[in-house]
Amino acid sequence: MSSLPTIDERERQPLVTWRRARRSVVREEESTSLALEQAVVFVEDAIQYRSIHHKITRTALKVYQVYYSRPIQWLLGFTIFTILVLAFFERPSSLSRSSDPIRADGHRSDAPCGALEAIEFLCLFIFLIDVITKIFLLGFKRFIRRPWVVVYLVLVVASEVDWLWTVGISCKEISHATKWRRLLRPFFLLQYSSLLKKTLKSINKTLPGIIGVLFLLALHVYFFAVLGMLLFPKEISQPMHNITVGDNVSLEANVDLSRKAQNHTNWPTEADKYFSSLGESFMSLLVLLTTANNPDVMLPAYRENRWYALYFIVYLSIGLYIFLNLLTAVIYNQFRGYLSTSMQASFFRRRVGIRAAFEVMKQSLSKKIINESEEGVNVTLVKILLDKVNVPSRHRPFMHQELDMWPTDAMTCEQFKDFFDILYQDSKVFSHISDEFAFSLHPVVNFLQKIVLHQWFRYFQIIVSVTNCIVLTVDIATAYNQSLSRDDSLAVISECLLWLIHSMEHCLF
Repeated sequence: MSSLPTIDERERQPLVTWRRARRSVVREEESTSLALEQAVVFVEDAIQYRSIHHKITRTALKVYQVYYSRPIQWLLGFTIFTILVLAFFERPSSLSRSSDPIRADGHRSDAPCGALEAIEFLCLFIFLIDVITKIFLLGFKRFIRRPWVVVYLVLVVASEVDWLWTVGISCKEISHATKWRRLLRPFFLLQYSSLLKKTLKSINKTLPGIIGVLFLLALHVYFFAVLGMLLFPKEISQPMHNITVGDNVSLEANVDLSRKAQNHTNWPTEADKYFSSLGESFMSLLVLLTTANNPDVMLPAYRENRWYALYFIVYLSIGLYIFLNLLTAVIYNQFRGYLSTSMQASFFRRRVGIRAAFEVMKQSLSKKIINESEEGVNVTLVKILLDKVNVPSRHRPFMHQELDMWPTDAMTCEQFKDFFDILYQDSKVFSHISDEFAFSLHPVVNFLQKIVLHQWFRYFQIIVSVTNCIVLTVDIATAYNQSLSRDDSLAVISECLLWLIHSMEHCLF
């Protein structure tokens, strides 16, 4: 038989129960706030077409939101711009106005010793913090599966090592030292821009498809290069002192030979200028394929015989209208296929992000507000989520209006995804909010807005723009110096009128 609890134990039981209840409430609040933060991050990932495969702990989510905030991204962009601009101030460039300062001014202005290295170290340090943050957010297992991040870490470390070696030498040797890290700087811009990454991947996928066409094009140029060397052989000129007047050689023949020798010195032949060797012939025809040296490459042969033009016409017709068009078609087809795949991948990432936010809110939040049997997310939670998500300001009023007029208290998964598709339907958004938010309530401003939006005002604007171009062209052509110095010239008046029209249009809307 169990013993009865004592008086002290009876007094402690309510206190223990209250503490347990308080801990459970605190845990529920923490889990609710964590689930809401996860949903916010997932929706923002969907808006920006980012992957949701990252850590979703409370600390990681805070770091993630700070990392992808606008000031931090602007800082990274400015850092990349700074490290690329350093090339305009480092040797062999300089701070002078001329590109050849020694000949123009007699001296070159260089930055102080160590100034550019300090700026570069600051940029590399920011890149190092950036890559460490990415590794923390991804985790080690996901990090080793991201080749861009792995190469980013390797290049940052290599740049830091090369910078330390440069700082270790004297100031006189720094300007003449070989800095291998300069070759790695474009990669920082490449890994920062998703558009450049897609372009590089597209080029990588396009190369196997165009190698065959490039081989046929090279074979075409090689065939005509050999044919050109056969059509335009080098002339073996005989020296004049070996030619004597005899029974078999008449005086007229000597005169013809002398004339040919004189013409040879004055007019270079096709073989001497463009077809002297196989490499020279190949390069001449390759440049001709771009029509950069057309018709210069044809003139020596055309001067000798007009029928030689058929050789160049056939070559250009086959190269330009068959092989280059075929190359353009292959590149376009490959790029269009990759673009379609890339658009599908972006759309899939957006759908995954929205679905992940819905599942988090449904499993962790909605059961506390609506019945567990009801499928969906409460509209009140969607309003709270919308207030926390970084949504463009032009879409937020219409989205709140949609939630206020929602017919039920819950959203299904398809309704949740369709609701956030409003972010990608600009025409629908502006057609709904233009009548409410575009026009002012002040009668004078409203009257001016209606005038600006009238069709005849557009015609007047076009007439003023065309008149401004005509007056400016005539005024500059007739009296350039006087038109710019006088304030009452027609060019100045038309420019002021055009500026006034555009300013009024932008200020009213």
